[in-house]
Amino acid sequence: MQISKLKVLLFTTPCGLAKGRVKKPVFGMQPLGILYLATYLKRNADFECDIKICDAYTFGYNEQYIKKLVSSFKPHMVGVSSVTRHICDAQHICLISKEIDNTIVTVLGGSHPTALPKETVRDSNVDIVVNGEGELTFSRICKKIYNKEKWDSIEGIAFTKGSEEIINGGVQIIPNIDELPYPDLTMLPDIKYYNPAPVWGKKGNFTTMITSRGCPFDCSFCSVASNQGKKYRCQSAESIVDELIYKKNKFGITNVAFKDGTFTLNRKRIMEFCNILIKNNIVIHWSCNARADEYDIEMLKLMKSAGCRLIQIGIEQGNPNLIKKHKKVSREQVIKTTELAYQAGIDMHGFFMLGMPEENMSTMRETIDFSKQLKLRTANFSIFTPLPGTDAYDEILKNDGTLNEKWDAYDAQHKAGSWEHPNLSYEQLMLMRRTAFREFYLRPNIIINELRNINSCADVMNYVRTGLSFLF
Repeated sequence: MQISKLKVLLFTTPCGLAKGRVKKPVFGMQPLGILYLATYLKRNADFECDIKICDAYTFGYNEQYIKKLVSSFKPHMVGVSSVTRHICDAQHICLISKEIDNTIVTVLGGSHPTALPKETVRDSNVDIVVNGEGELTFSRICKKIYNKEKWDSIEGIAFTKGSEEIINGGVQIIPNIDELPYPDLTMLPDIKYYNPAPVWGKKGNFTTMITSRGCPFDCSFCSVASNQGKKYRCQSAESIVDELIYKKNKFGITNVAFKDGTFTLNRKRIMEFCNILIKNNIVIHWSCNARADEYDIEMLKLMKSAGCRLIQIGIEQGNPNLIKKHKKVSREQVIKTTELAYQAGIDMHGFFMLGMPEENMSTMRETIDFSKQLKLRTANFSIFTPLPGTDAYDEILKNDGTLNEKWDAYDAQHKAGSWEHPNLSYEQLMLMRRTAFREFYLRPNIIINELRNINSCADVMNYVRTGLSFLF
């Protein structure tokens, strides 16, 4: 006998839930991962279902709120998406759900469960782990639950059977990204509650988009390829523009941050995208992520004309040998790219990483000095964290390095608790991170440039929050 209407409740993971100290992030973005799941299920399900999203991460919902929501909605399924630093909080949502109703089927997905499916599903409150992309697999799980059928034969999942952890192969991916429905923003709170960081633009009428999946590169610290595969699959230029027009007309969107791992890998697609925007006089301000070896001046000038305000590139190290090893680019390519972007009138944001396994105080000093030499408007300095699913994580384990499962410490900011660096103490890493932020931002030209971008009280508050989070 079927369920009359399947009720599905999807969560983002609030930071600190498992410890009873939930805190909101400084800036919130729409949770595209679970939004794609919900939209795909809503569009393609051939059965009755009621889908609800709780963005507990952005809004900092505590245990009391989550208990009340689960009790009132009475879901048949609870799904949670999680990265490594939030996995304990995600498992706590499963615990809460099971305590309220043990028949609820709990499903975990995201980068951490994909990297460590056996370890994740050992938690007695987790019924299923979805490996990799979730749209097809999660929809199939939902249909099985709706029909009250066994789901243990579904490809791309992990679960326990008695005392054994079972992993079903055949991870399901979407070959043609254009087939995915546009994420339905009406399933989330109003866009006014999602506030971009100052570098992405002004508050209000802001959204994020992801237009590609997979990555052919082998950056040692990144898990995108292991989660989504090495084949780069991308939305067509026409489809991106159609989605922008839809969101602009329906939600008044004027500012978009493309959160692809690398938005500009396919040069032909980007040139087509920009030309369509210009030809049809579609005014959208946008930013994107990219590698430092993907640009030429023609492309950059066209991107500027099409509304690109900012490019974010992963630079990571200043030492010539380390940047080649871990990022697979050269210092010369980074210098050239930032110079060309400056000439084209596009701001550049650099991501830097301190404390790679081979590093010492001298190499970190090189990174800080290199960041100040480049034509960058802004920069972020994180602490190297060996995330599960990355080559760096596997290499440290292979070399008998000490890796702890204090997962909330794997946040790229506070290394203590994740692993022991062979050359550097925790105090040295924290000192160099603070030094990097202060030396980069407390320069007259950087301060003057940012002051020129302040147009409202909301802008002032954004800068205050950003400054406090970076410096302290």
